[in-house]
Amino acid sequence: MTENKHLAILFIVLQAVLATMILTSLISVMHAFMGGSRSNPDFLQLYGFQVFGIGLSVAAMIYSLLFFSRNGALATGLSVAWKHMPGWLLFPVFLLNMLAICGELSYLLLRDATELMTEWINHVALICLGASSVAFLFMFAVSHAYAGGAPYSKERWSA
Repeated sequence: MTENKHLAILFIVLQAVLATMILTSLISVMHAFMGGSRSNPDFLQLYGFQVFGIGLSVAAMIYSLLFFSRNGALATGLSVAWKHMPGWLLFPVFLLNMLAICGELSYLLLRDATELMTEWINHVALICLGASSVAFLFMFAVSHAYAGGAPYSKERWSA
C-alpha cells in the first residue's frame, strides 16, 4: 500500500468516527430532553466520549483548513473547501447545527423560566453535535479533494 492509500483510509476512518460522534450526540440529546438521569454510568462514559469528540472535531477542522490553505491565505482555503463540499451534505449539516442551536436555546429558556440551573453536561452533547457535523463536512471535502475529485457545482448558491 502506498502512502496515498493509507491517508485515504485514515480520512475514511476519521469520517466514520465523526459520524459516530454525531449519532451518539443525537442519542444523548434525546436522552436529555426526555428527562433521562445523568447518574447512569453508560451515559457518563458517553459524555466522556463526546468531550473527546469535541477535541477531535476541532483538530479535524484545523487540519482541513491547513490542508486547503497550504497554498495561500485562509480565505482562499475556505473558498477551495467550499468548492469540494457537496450541496446534498451541506443541508443535513445545516439541519444538525440548527438542532444544536435550538437545544441550547431551550436550555436558556428552561433556566430563565424555572430559575433552575441545568447541568453543564447537557451542553456537551450539543457542542459535540455541532462540532462533529462541521468537522465531518470538512473532512469529506478534504477526502474528495485529496482523491482528485472535481469541485461540486453549486450554481444556485452562487452570487
